[in-house]
Amino acid sequence: MRRSSGSTRAGGLILGTVLGTILVLAGLFALFAPAPRPGAAGAMDDGAGLMSEDQRDRVAEYHGYLLKDHDIDYRVVTAEDVGDIGHFAVKRFADLGVGEASATGRGLLLVIDPAQDRVRLEVGYALEGVFPDAFVAYVEQRQMVPFFRAGRVADGILAATELIVTRAQ
Repeated sequence: MRRSSGSTRAGGLILGTVLGTILVLAGLFALFAPAPRPGAAGAMDDGAGLMSEDQRDRVAEYHGYLLKDHDIDYRVVTAEDVGDIGHFAVKRFADLGVGEASATGRGLLLVIDPAQDRVRLEVGYALEGVFPDAFVAYVEQRQMVPFFRAGRVADGILAATELIVTRAQ
């Protein structure tokens, strides 16, 4: 039995309409879908190679807890010979989009430079009331010192992270 050209055209028109509708819906979804939030995998950038996989996983767990329970996007970066650690921390904070995973823009970045035995805790504006200058100064000037002296920088990062979690609570 032969099909008429009218039914072939109708079938093509229906198929084209369905495909067009799918493309429009996909475009609308992409336009209005929430921006992807960085996951725990992005919580740790161990450029200096200080931490074991278990220790990096532990930081990721803290990141998840702080984000879920306190809406704090906490990140840790280790790097060697960064120069001015303050400038480096401000730039990395912006480059990593620290705070973007938080619904309220609450971001916190811990930077460790083991070559200079330096620490910087960069606090986003939305968290300045929770992590005041006195707390930041303690973390930067005193908390990590014994760990640097003992050559246990990775343990110091975990201890600083636990201190941050305690303060957030």
